[in-house]
Amino acid sequence: YKIRGKLGDGATSSVYLACGVEPDERLAVKVMTLGSATDASIDRFLREMQVLEKLDHPRIPRILDPGEASGSLFFTMPYIDGETLRLRLRRMGHLSVRDALMIARDIGSALDHAHGRGVVHRDVKPENIFLAQEGAYLIDFGLAITSDSDSSGNAISGTPEYMSPEQASSDRMEGWRSDFFSLGCVF
Repeated sequence: YKIRGKLGDGATSSVYLACGVEPDERLAVKVMTLGSATDASIDRFLREMQVLEKLDHPRIPRILDPGEASGSLFFTMPYIDGETLRLRLRRMGHLSVRDALMIARDIGSALDHAHGRGVVHRDVKPENIFLAQEGAYLIDFGLAITSDSDSSGNAISGTPEYMSPEQASSDRMEGWRSDFFSLGCVF
């Protein structure tokens, strides 16, 4: 891949715009440099790769190529031209009812697909909803858990403003309802 520029930074990784084998093929490459990474951030990155490989939905960017190179973990996804819901709200102030319903439909459908495959996102928030001309996408599955993962040692994870009471309490594990609670908080 040929890196063309940085698209953004997250808590544990960076996303770059890249060109693929074909001259007009544009990809997003999510990269974590291992040298400065903690065990927890490496686990989160690897979990996101594993979760994305389970999912195949038009509103969830699919993983194309996971790997490791030059001391970094990475995976590629199709590049989506757009912005997060958070950036759109900052720019516009509010959305029309029609746009809000379209976003809720797309993200609800993505969550339904993920839940049907035993995946709970756990961090549905405006920063993890990506808006493009063709619709809304659910991104960043780094905090996701799966029905086959050991959740007994999981710390409380997510963004407090969008967390369900079940997710915020440490005495019981949250499920798919918690994601829909978070989606409700977004809207």
